[in-house]
Amino acid sequence: MSDNLSGRRKRGRGRERGGLRGNGRKVETEERKAKELAMTEEEYQETKRKLLRIAVIAETQYNELRKQLKKNKEQEYLEYKALVDRGECPEFLLGKAEADEKLKKKLEINETRYELKMAQIQDEYEAETAINETQHDDQYTYAKDRFITFFEELIEEKTKRQREIGLIMGALLTLPPLPTPTSQRPIFVEDVDPNRRQTRSRSKAMRNEEESSTSK
Repeated sequence: MSDNLSGRRKRGRGRERGGLRGNGRKVETEERKAKELAMTEEEYQETKRKLLRIAVIAETQYNELRKQLKKNKEQEYLEYKALVDRGECPEFLLGKAEADEKLKKKLEINETRYELKMAQIQDEYEAETAINETQHDDQYTYAKDRFITFFEELIEEKTKRQREIGLIMGALLTLPPLPTPTSQRPIFVEDVDPNRRQTRSRSKAMRNEEESSTSK
């Protein structure tokens, strides 16, 4: 409760002081206006000339200060440029060192990325080469096996045909020769008796031959 009362008293005192200051300013403004109204024409012109003189002097000083500042800036620029050209400017050297450090870090990062990328490309190339070699070896082995299998089957077929031809030729060789106009009928074993006696078919053939020779 006491804190609230003390706060109210302080705020009241502030308002009282503010009110007094406001009233004082109002009085000063009214006095200045009254003094200006009481000024004569000569005093007014004299005050005006003083103010114009002060304004001209201030403007002249301002222009001179601007020219001097520009000249000083140009001189500082030339001196700074000369120091930079000689490599003796501390600010330039500090900035250059910072830029070189940043550039070095970027170059290291780029070099690391380049090495990683090249390693990745190398790994992919080696993997692709290994796959291609494996495929080539597999294709070569498959083609070789097919070639060998083809020739084995060809040799087997040739051997089979040779055997069949041999059997056929053997069978043909066991057959008696076929009769021709100039040859006689082939003699079979069953046509000859054990006593070397010709059969009737043989004697008939001989008689026909003798008859044909006598008729000529």
